[in-house]
Amino acid sequence: HYGTNVRTLDLTLVSDSGWSIYWSWKQGDGLGAHGYRNSNKDMHAIFYAAGPSFKSGFSQATFNNIDIYPLAGKILNLKLPEVDGKIANVSNMLKDLNQPVN
Repeated sequence: HYGTNVRTLDLTLVSDSGWSIYWSWKQGDGLGAHGYRNSNKDMHAIFYAAGPSFKSGFSQATFNNIDIYPLAGKILNLKLPEVDGKIANVSNMLKDLNQPVN
């Protein structure tokens, strides 16, 4: 989806953490940024979950945000359309995938 968007240019520049790339620079630039590569650990989000579907005291390895949608669908017993996220990537944080949630 990223590579086919009309806003994706022919050239993509990615700076190292702590650096920014500008077309031109003037006073006041550099006061904010949208972040860096999502592979940079500093850019990883924190995810906390509690409730009857989740294991207590469980610590999950890093996962992609797109996996939250199928996770929410699973714990809410919703039938969801096919998406890029996969429940298999986060299912180990759940108590029992086959047990219905009350």
